[in-house]
Amino acid sequence: MNEDSDALMQWGIEYTKLYSQFKRSSSPDAGQPGYLISQEWIEKFEHYIQFEKLKMDLKPDFSQTHIEQTFPGKITNSVFIEDEPTRYL
Repeated sequence: MNEDSDALMQWGIEYTKLYSQFKRSSSPDAGQPGYLISQEWIEKFEHYIQFEKLKMDLKPDFSQTHIEQTFPGKITNSVFIEDEPTRYL
């Protein structure tokens, strides 16, 4: 495994742990920070780290082609910006 796939595997393991914690805590304590990330980007990231395989304890195949073709890019939350400000008035 090369450095990219090793790092990707670590990201996947960490994401899987965080995902499990999130699912177990239906209502976090008051004052806990929250983060707004678009669902579209999350789905791309999950595909990139092969989250479905990790959830089933299967070993992902991080070929260089997979890494290059599925990289989700920077987190962009432009979907949250209202481009029609009068739309909901």
